[in-house]
Amino acid sequence: MKNEFDSEIRETSNIQPEGFRSIKPGDNLSVKDALDFWNEKSSTNESKGEKDYSKNDKDISSEDYQQGKTSSFETSESNDQNNEVIDTNIDIGTPEGIRDLIDRHPEQADSWNDTLDNIHDMIEVVNDPQATPLEKNSASNKIKSLTNGLKGQMFETAVKEKFSDKGFDVEAFQRVVEGESGKTKPDVIAHNNTDYAIEAFGNKIEQGETISAECKCGKAIYLKDQLEKHIPNQLSGLEGKKVLLATSDINKVDSGLVQEVCGKYDAQLVVANVSASDVDSAIKEVALK
Repeated sequence: MKNEFDSEIRETSNIQPEGFRSIKPGDNLSVKDALDFWNEKSSTNESKGEKDYSKNDKDISSEDYQQGKTSSFETSESNDQNNEVIDTNIDIGTPEGIRDLIDRHPEQADSWNDTLDNIHDMIEVVNDPQATPLEKNSASNKIKSLTNGLKGQMFETAVKEKFSDKGFDVEAFQRVVEGESGKTKPDVIAHNNTDYAIEAFGNKIEQGETISAECKCGKAIYLKDQLEKHIPNQLSGLEGKKVLLATSDINKVDSGLVQEVCGKYDAQLVVANVSASDVDSAIKEVALK
């Protein structure tokens, strides 16, 4: 969630398969094609019971993709039995996932449940045959605003949870940092203070290293606007390994724009396995029960 230093209004939801590569300027492969490739690759490797660990940590060209070569971010196996691998499967795209997240975070449950109650009340107005068009329109706008705010909070909480569950020390509160064009607040800053490496989205984060992420959960038009106006400054303020973590809606955004922004700040794009609409629907279904 952002404060007065950020002019954005977050429309926020979920995550993508492990092994998704960073996107650099000059790559000709679309984000959607890359995602499709790695979904297929993962399925093939799992069926064979093996993975290709022969690649080093360098970006590969679109020609390499066409030839079926493994990604530079494919998870590598460690001989250290303590090595942890972060699961990118954040399940808030179903009613069950929303309820489970609330149950796991009693410190936020009251606030989230109050918002769900408000959404329920507004849905009742929209469905009330006696409500005026003005009342229905006002209620509909409130539902959108409340849902966007709630899914943003839940998405960030779920991401932080994944990092902390695997051993990272995650900064509990967002702090103000200086970006290239103004102040911003990174969504997630996680430090590896363990005595072993932790894999995060295919990247090995060694002891003493940091990974930080900007989380975006929203539809394509929102994500495009964010890439043009806010994400550059936000990525510039991240520290350590930089990640832009977005819902699958980013596959509908011009891949050239995504590559340009991520490449400029040496940030890895990680695509969630859920869409913003999935999270919206899940929240509304929970609100109605």
